[in-house]
Amino acid sequence: LCVKMYSLEHSESAELVITSPDSFKVKSRKTKDVIYSLVKDASKSITITGYSISDFFTEMLDVIIRKSQQGVYVTLYVNDLEKQKLVLERLLAYKSKFLRIYEYQKDSEDKMAALHAKILVVDKKVSLVSSANLSYHGMQGNIEMGILLKSEEKAKQIEELLKELKRMKVFSQV
Repeated sequence: LCVKMYSLEHSESAELVITSPDSFKVKSRKTKDVIYSLVKDASKSITITGYSISDFFTEMLDVIIRKSQQGVYVTLYVNDLEKQKLVLERLLAYKSKFLRIYEYQKDSEDKMAALHAKILVVDKKVSLVSSANLSYHGMQGNIEMGILLKSEEKAKQIEELLKELKRMKVFSQV
């Protein structure tokens, strides 16, 4: 019985998540629904990386602000804050111990280099790794695919990598 319980607690799973136009009848969970559900149900921490965040994502930003006000640690990594400042303005007003925002520090030699990862980690247990930006087309218009990983080990690896990148000054706190 103990071995079975331990195995259930430490099991891992992966599930395909997709963005597609509503007219496509695809039998996978939708990216937007998965993101909303994960953020809404977070109880300890939320880590998000985003290349492009548009005003289509504003509703989700309200949920993220509420979560931080409830004591959930939220860490957001963005590519180019200046380009997304209008969308993130409200979020910036709520920066606190529980809501931290980091910006990718561009390499002056390579103007095309960018934070292009699209990752969501919740409670250091569940990770969504996707091609979808946090925008209308990323959530609805495009065909995007991702993997929802239920794995504490993989979530920990993602979190550790992001922490290491902060230590290396690849990201700076806003």
